Amino acid sequence: MKYYNNTNNINFKWEQVSKVIFLRYPNPWSKHVYSEDTISRTVEGPILKTVRLLTKNTAVKAPQFMGRFVPTGPVCIVEESHIDAMKKTIITYTRNTAFNHIANVVERCEFTLSKDNKNKTLVKREAWVISNVYGLSKAIEMFFFDRYKSQVKKSLKGLEYILNKMYVPEKILSMDLSHSLSRTVPLAHRI
Repeated sequence: MKYYNNTNNINFKWEQVSKVIFLRYPNPWSKHVYSEDTISRTVEGPILKTVRLLTKNTAVKAPQFMGRFVPTGPVCIVEESHIDAMKKTIITYTRNTAFNHIANVVERCEFTLSKDNKNKTLVKREAWVISNVYGLSKAIEMFFFDRYKSQVKKSLKGLEYILNKMYVPEKILSMDLSHSLSRTVPLAHRI
C-alpha cells in the first residue's frame, strides 16, 4: 500500500469553496473529465450528502507489463461528499470503479476554515493506493501513486481557476479594460 497526504491553503473563504465544490468541471486543468452526474443527494441534519459519478478519460500510458490490464477510454470515478454548514467542513471521498482488479485508489479530502486566516480554506488530502496483484503489486502501486501525485496539483489549480472565475470577476474585468484601453488610446491618438 502507498499512502499520500498533503495540506494546502486556498485563498478563498470556506463559504466560497462550498458553493463551487460541485462546479469544478470543466476547467483547463481537468480536460480529461468528460461528465459528472449526480446519483443521489440527501440532507441529514446539517449535512448535505451527495454521490456523483465522474466520467474521465484514462489516457494512461501504462508500462508494458500493465498494458493489457489498464483500460483505455472513458472510466468512472465515484465521489461522495459531505458538506456540513454548521461545522464548516466539506469531506469528499473518491474511488475508482475501473481497473479494480489491479488497483484501488481512494482519496479523502477535507476542506475546513484555515487556522491561520479565516479568509482562507485549508485542504487536507489523503490517498491510498492498494494492489493485490501477486508479484507486481509494488510496481503497480508505484505507477498509480506517481500518477495520482501529478494529478493532485492539477486538481488544486482547477479548483482555484473556478474560484477565481466566480469570485474575482471585477479584477479580471478591470485588467481586461485597462489592457483594451491601453491598446485603443494610442490608435485613436494617431488619427
